[in-house]
This record gives sequence, structure tokens and C-alpha cells, in this order.
Amino acid sequence: MTPRHDSLLTELIEHYIATGQPISSGYLATVHQPSVSPATVRNELAQLEEQGYLEQPHTSAGRIPSEKGYRAYVKELVCRPLSTKRTQECASYIEELDRQHVKSLAQYLAESSGEMMYAAFGKHDTYYTGLANLVQKPEFAEQELLADISRLIDHLDSVVEGVLQKQSEGVSLYIGSESGFGSACSTLVMRYTLDNTACILGILGPMRMNYAFNKALLEGVYTIINT
Repeated sequence: MTPRHDSLLTELIEHYIATGQPISSGYLATVHQPSVSPATVRNELAQLEEQGYLEQPHTSAGRIPSEKGYRAYVKELVCRPLSTKRTQECASYIEELDRQHVKSLAQYLAESSGEMMYAAFGKHDTYYTGLANLVQKPEFAEQELLADISRLIDHLDSVVEGVLQKQSEGVSLYIGSESGFGSACSTLVMRYTLDNTACILGILGPMRMNYAFNKALLEGVYTIINT
């Protein structure tokens, strides 16, 4: 991918994350690439689509990122650290690192991220909050997708066990088909140790999530826990 392609893909993905609407070449040419001709932007978007980074939901619609596109985007993602205020707020929920405080923290993070949070304290001891945030996303307006994610939540213990087994210490990101929650979702997972037990705290949302903010949230929490 050329630097121009990389820049164009980043702009398209960040606008799509913010709006949830397919992005047209005309919009990118006018707003983000005024020094480049609309024809050039169209050609470059077509190349990105041919390479598998973009998809076109309908023939006349704009383009949206593919799973491959999101992976390329997060690979180059640079997250700003959490603000002092938000760091202090996170820390206040885990003055004592126990199950109840982690659950309170998860509720705060669900409100902050607008996504669903889940936690596992070893195997077969799971908790989740913010499910309403997830099912209200436009991506899950399709009944089949909503049914799929609901079934996964009903079997959260086994899903989270699979995530726990592949997750190393620290924060990791799994997109789409690698998430364990279905190809329409992405998850950020933080693994830490509590009472000599491997635990995880995760953010679950659609692939169209705010990766930069959500990753900064979990990395900030991980730093707090380990300092």
C-alpha cells in the first residue's frame, strides 16, 4: 500500500467510524483531499477495493472498510494517552482490585466507550454490562446478526474461555472473524492477574468502533493496575 493509499484509507475509516455511513469519493475529494482531483481519488479508492481493503455495500453507494481494511488501520494506530481526569476516574473504581470493583469499573467503561464490557475472573465466572449499547448499534438492526450475537452472549462463559486461552498479558485487539464473537464484531481484551488467577476485561463492539479511544481506555486501566 502506498503512503497515499494509507492516508486515504485512514481518512475513510475514521469518517465511517464517526458517521456509520458509506463514504463517497466525492466527499473525500472535497473535504479531505482538496489538492487531488476527484478522478484520482475515485481511482485510488477503486484500487483499495480491488486489494480487499474496502467494500461497496451497493453499486451506487460509497465504500466502507473491510475486515482487512480495519486490520491495516489498527496496525498503524497511535493512541493518545488518557486524560488526567479520566485516568483518575478509572483509578477511583479500582482502589481495591477485587471482583466488585472490577465490575464497577466495567460499568464505567461501558458508559465511557458506548460499547459492551465483559469480564472473566478465571473460567466459568463471567460478567457483562452494556449489552444495550451493543444491540442499539445500526450494524445489529439486521435480525440475523442480532440473533447471532445474542446466542453468543448466552454462552459467554465458553466464548470468553476461548478468548482467555489465546490472550497474553496486556492488551490485545481482535477484529472481525478472529474476535470469537462473530465476523461483525471486534474486541479489545486486557489480561491481568487477580488473586493468582488469570482474568480478562474486554470491550466488545462492532467492527466500526472507536479503536483509538477504546484501546487507550484499556491500556490506561492496565497501567493503573500494574503501578
